[in-house]
Amino acid sequence: MQDSKYSNNEHGGDPQAGLNIFKQVIRASGGAAGVLAILVGLVYAGHLLKLILGLLSSPDGSKPVLEFAEMLGGSELVAPSAYGNVPLAMPLTLAFFIAGLLLFGWLALGLITTGAKVVAYCLTDRKSIKQLLTYAFGPKAKPVGQEKKEEAGK
Repeated sequence: MQDSKYSNNEHGGDPQAGLNIFKQVIRASGGAAGVLAILVGLVYAGHLLKLILGLLSSPDGSKPVLEFAEMLGGSELVAPSAYGNVPLAMPLTLAFFIAGLLLFGWLALGLITTGAKVVAYCLTDRKSIKQLLTYAFGPKAKPVGQEKKEEAGK
């Protein structure tokens, strides 16, 4: 018998208990990071919607767009055509702003989906899910992709 006062085996404890607690702390930390990523993505998406609503509802909302069009060249930026000169400053400005909003919206959506994947990976109990699926579909049921692989192997 060990004389160490720190031994868990003397009191019938599990020697892996410290490791299991560490695993649970890591899983909980990962889940918290995933939830934080979801919240940041939602706040970011809300700010984007607030920006769009502010641009559409305020009388000075088009001022930044017009200033950017002037910076691009204003009425001097034209493309010659058979029907006359076609102004390009305003369409380019709108395309630039729409592309920026789409990019930032895509980033917000990426944060939300990544956070959801992290939460699902860290906080799901895979053994319980397997037991539930085995109970629901029977022990001999196989995933759809696995059946096709077995047929191709024969």
